[in-house]
Amino acid sequence: MVAAINPLLGYVVLVIELVLVVAIVVTAMYGSDQISERAFRLIRLLFNRREPPTRRASIRPPR
Repeated sequence: MVAAINPLLGYVVLVIELVLVVAIVVTAMYGSDQISERAFRLIRLLFNRREPPTRRASIRPPR
């Protein structure tokens, strides 16, 4: 839609989107544990995926 108005503006928007995606992926892979977890949560949100169960919720309590 933006490219129909001005092709240069369409390229600028495309480059900005690509930079954001690369920044999120690099942060998820090489960031600290807390920042990496947040980046993975953002990726799951973007792909409309459910959060995996937490470690405590997946382990049955002893009887």
